[in-house]
Amino acid sequence: MNRLEEALENYNLAIQKNPEDPKGYNNKGIIQYVQFLATILTKMNRFEEALENYNLAIQKSPEDSRYYYNKANVLSKMSRLEQALENYNLAIQNNPENSDYFNNKASVLEKLNRFEEALQNYNSAISIKPEDSDYFNNKANVLNKMNRLQEALKTYDTAIQKNPENSEYFSNKAFVLNKMNRFEDALKNYDLAIQKNPENSDYFSHKANVLNSMNRLEEALQNYNQAIQKNPQNFIILRQQSFCFKQFELIRRSLKKLQFSHLEETQKMLIIASTKLLFYFQSLIRRFQINQTDQKKLQKTMIQQFRKTQKIQDIPIIKLMFLIV
Repeated sequence: MNRLEEALENYNLAIQKNPEDPKGYNNKGIIQYVQFLATILTKMNRFEEALENYNLAIQKSPEDSRYYYNKANVLSKMSRLEQALENYNLAIQNNPENSDYFNNKASVLEKLNRFEEALQNYNSAISIKPEDSDYFNNKANVLNKMNRLQEALKTYDTAIQKNPENSEYFSNKAFVLNKMNRFEDALKNYDLAIQKNPENSDYFSHKANVLNSMNRLEEALQNYNQAIQKNPQNFIILRQQSFCFKQFELIRRSLKKLQFSHLEETQKMLIIASTKLLFYFQSLIRRFQINQTDQKKLQKTMIQQFRKTQKIQDIPIIKLMFLIV
């Protein structure tokens, strides 16, 4: 029996000894405190049982806002979002001074794409607890989704001002700056995120995307390599990245043989196009976890589309650039 099962058994015994204690029911669901809820339910995936026990606790003590709040959190994890909202509302009704209730309700509204309502609830959370930097970060994320980018930037700045050690705030701000084509500012903020948390591979790959947009390809590839070093489990990216370097060398040699009149410009055009295709190909693999057979099919389709859009299908070097691995 593992420790989680043992803990649950102990709480079952406590409830049997004192079945009228509503705290016993709540403790069975969350093992005494709210902070244990996510760990237990996530590891054990026993969401329905947790809900049953919260319902029992609510029956015994319907005025306690925490039971509705904890129940809502479980429903949110189960993607039963409308029911989660109902229970957040009941929690707020019983205790309208708890900022977390508004924050978590806003998060569910955000998942439902009800951004204006989410914004209102983040504002409510902020008005109750203005020192919490996460609330400002969450609000900024919604503003970003609403394309209210200037407001999002200001709100990220407030979050950073309140907690300058949180790397995610700088990364989120950089994402918005990149959307606004303020690439240099985006790079600075990704650098700050990396400085705060150099072990996060996503920051390096996001920075590489910005460098790619700026056609600073060598630096982009360097940052992708750093991302791979931080997350070497993704062998597909490592393989494709190595392949990319080999193709650049093949391009250089083959272009010299073909003696193009504008060698540097043509080489740059092909490298930019192939790199963008490669990065897009990698992102599809990461997002959808594509197997090797489907990778080859996808790559062939993308090559055909590339030839059409670039209008350089007659150049022999294109075959070298997109050899199927």
